[in-house]
Amino acid sequence: MYQKYFQIPLAISNQGCLKEWIRHPLPRYFISMSFEKCFFPKVPLLPEDLIPLIKKSPQLDCEQKWLDWAVCEKSFCYVKKNILDKEKDVKCTFIELLFNKGLGTYDGPFKKKVINYILQESDVVKVYCKSQTNAWSSVLVGFRNATFRNSESIPYTTFFGIPKNVLVIGFASVSRNTFINKLPRTYEYLMNKLNGDVLQGYNIVEDTDGFSLLYPFLTGKNKSELLNSGGYIDDFPFIWKEFKEREYITAHIDDIALWNPPCGDPNFKFIPTDHYIQQYYINAREKLKFWPQFCSGSIPRHKIIFDYIRDFFTLYKNRRKFLFAFYSEITHSNFNRLDVIDEDLFILLKYLDGLNILRKTLLIIMSDKGFKFSSINDVLRMKQEEMSPFLYIRLPPIFSRRYPRHYMNFQKNIKGLVTPYDLHKTLKHMLDPDIYRESKRAISLFHHIPYPRSCFDAQIGSGLCACWITKYTPDLVPFAPLMKDILESTLNNMSQPLRDKCEKMTVTTITNITRIIPNSDLFRYTDDTYQFIITALVLPGYTLFEARVVYDKRIEKYLINTEEITSFDYGLQSLCVKHDTKLRKFCYCRDQSLY
Repeated sequence: MYQKYFQIPLAISNQGCLKEWIRHPLPRYFISMSFEKCFFPKVPLLPEDLIPLIKKSPQLDCEQKWLDWAVCEKSFCYVKKNILDKEKDVKCTFIELLFNKGLGTYDGPFKKKVINYILQESDVVKVYCKSQTNAWSSVLVGFRNATFRNSESIPYTTFFGIPKNVLVIGFASVSRNTFINKLPRTYEYLMNKLNGDVLQGYNIVEDTDGFSLLYPFLTGKNKSELLNSGGYIDDFPFIWKEFKEREYITAHIDDIALWNPPCGDPNFKFIPTDHYIQQYYINAREKLKFWPQFCSGSIPRHKIIFDYIRDFFTLYKNRRKFLFAFYSEITHSNFNRLDVIDEDLFILLKYLDGLNILRKTLLIIMSDKGFKFSSINDVLRMKQEEMSPFLYIRLPPIFSRRYPRHYMNFQKNIKGLVTPYDLHKTLKHMLDPDIYRESKRAISLFHHIPYPRSCFDAQIGSGLCACWITKYTPDLVPFAPLMKDILESTLNNMSQPLRDKCEKMTVTTITNITRIIPNSDLFRYTDDTYQFIITALVLPGYTLFEARVVYDKRIEKYLINTEEITSFDYGLQSLCVKHDTKLRKFCYCRDQSLY
């Protein structure tokens, strides 16, 4: 059971004090899943200890700090008229950026000494312009002049006969409550104008970072189930492949490469969808030091994604469309910045709705997980936030009338336990209703999901199940030295094989230590383990780490699952071991001068 756990000998100071203090056993092993019940605790929308942390962010003012000379509108890129009027003898070079088998980009078709250009092979173009007195350069996004653009849509009927399009907009590190608190105008429009639904029991299934956290939704499998083929993920069963087989025009956008260089997660070798702009984010990294923060030239960087969504849905008027967009830059390290996108996201949705595009679109707005509030004293509620991402689904209005039974099932599932596996299965159900097969782990939202459903049935680990954390005992300060020794020993034992490259770590402060006690109504269990969640400040790097410590009475040892140790911070401090995805989080490179 504990083969993945690093074992700590019992002979550690304060252990007797700890055993004397513990009087109530903690569950660890499931005995019977048939008696498990999952009821979500009521979490205040804005708890008192969160109020001081929530601050309104100033709106981005990109235009006042930067002036763009050129823009792209769909396939046509050109120098703006006000620049031609202001600058004398403007000449530009347009160079398309092509995807280089997961290794970056290379230059494609180009034109020199012109003021406009039509994209041919790529959606991304570098532009260098000069006038008699000034110069300007940037990276722009548009749409390549694809041959399939004007072709007629090939008839294909799902069991709906309705959703012509699928639009999924995702955000990194945004819990359900954070979305509601920080995006009030968007949320009001989603609920009261579009009349969609927020799934109140949506729960993460993995504790990882980066693009791999989206695998359960996009592929129906978790990271460990997907075999890595030579460092690339092209063979993974991404859901957009099935839409493409049915003559959908597909697009995928994510900005993870902008703030987290692809040094750990495997990458695509070839462009995965009809439209893909990863080349933009790879090359935009070089421009960050020149642009205002969170801006791409004179426009907010989140509008690169929002404008791309808008243009994609208006460009292909007669074609079925599937687009998955994921935005992470502004929220992965600070949830307070989320409100700067509220107005622009509202405008995008209102625009698409005004053109009646959303009437034939399955709209999904989601997040990968909640934000880790490392400064909240209530660690268990912090975990509750992290494990409860946002999921909003708006079905086409005619769906409830044409398919009342499926709609009724969907409405029943809104308050139940739902996972990314179920969301993936729902999309497959939409495409292939005749061969739909469900399992206890993955059930379409158009079928009845048993309520109450257990986290065991949904294959959510006990450490990730939002419905099992119900109360805590915060006064564990006397046991901080013991937990400090346990975590420090684990971190250094894991990095020992890389000691020539990695510094030895020191736990300076235990910032939180909490005993977790699930409600006894949730699970039947044995009484042979005690569990704790600890957060600690670690040097070098001043990084916050979180770990779950388990004391097993049967073998009298403290255990830490090294796969469950996570860091609150992102950075480049581990690039010297970038290819070792398992040990990378335990390493602070001795030589930081390279990064």
